[in-house]
Amino acid sequence: MIVLAAAAAVIATFWVALALPPLRRFPRDHFLRPVEPPVAGPRVAVLVPARDEASMLPLTLPSLLMQRYPDWELVLVDDGSTDGTAETAARLAAQPPPGAAERPASGAREVRVVTAGEKPAGWAGKMHALQRGHQPGTG
Repeated sequence: MIVLAAAAAVIATFWVALALPPLRRFPRDHFLRPVEPPVAGPRVAVLVPARDEASMLPLTLPSLLMQRYPDWELVLVDDGSTDGTAETAARLAAQPPPGAAERPASGAREVRVVTAGEKPAGWAGKMHALQRGHQPGTG
């Protein structure tokens, strides 16, 4: 029995010794470090289809508005909301993003709220909203 326990201990020690070196290579800091935004780049459009998302927009839209890319626009497409999604988005877009004083945006920020309108027959709601948001886009 003692021999069996000793053999198990030797095998376990072997496997632990084999597993530890690769584990040491993993970074201990899993957070992204801040980087400087690019000086220039292509214009980018961020399309956000939203239907009845007025309660979620205060939690999500400010982080989108804090992007530091030099030339971008955010197009929120109201897809037939009944809860004031478009009004909430317009109000949030008019406010400075949280932490703007400590971390100013480096690029121009343009926010537009577009109404999707009636979707054509055969179209899915989100696909129609994205297509409507892309139409007037400049990015």
